[in-house]
Amino acid sequence: MTDFLIRNLDPHVLEQLKKRAEQHGRSLQAEVHDTLKRSVRLSKAESIALLEELRDRLPTFDTDSTFLIREDRDSR
Repeated sequence: MTDFLIRNLDPHVLEQLKKRAEQHGRSLQAEVHDTLKRSVRLSKAESIALLEELRDRLPTFDTDSTFLIREDRDSR
């Protein structure tokens, strides 16, 4: 793992991070780790690839449920 130093951090930002850390019940370091991790976004292409991969894991059904829905609706 790499360490890095943040110089001249705005005191307000530090205070907000400390408050969030306390609210989440974790250390300041853990809060900063989480904040940085959440700030890294996937590119559009990476997001689409991930969604396609997840879609491929879902079960597929060969039947059309329209008939079953109509049958249920008409039985009431």
